[in-house]
Amino acid sequence: MRDWLRFGALPNDRDLQADLTGVEYGYDRHDAILLERKDDMRKRGLASPDDGDALALTFAYPVAEVEEEDEVAPPLVSWMAA
Repeated sequence: MRDWLRFGALPNDRDLQADLTGVEYGYDRHDAILLERKDDMRKRGLASPDDGDALALTFAYPVAEVEEEDEVAPPLVSWMAA
């Protein structure tokens, strides 16, 4: 998500902005980013960053590439059909 945010666009949303900027962070011994625990955020008077979590989860799995033959979806079959 951090890499995407360099070029991606986000809505002008105060809740999302607060979620993305309110979390403190540090680094582990391998220089990986460690985000602040939600319990520690609550102790500082911050709400759970639900909108920020939802955005981050959109990056949890890679998006599968679409092959040319898969680009056109098959027609939907109506459950109401005859």
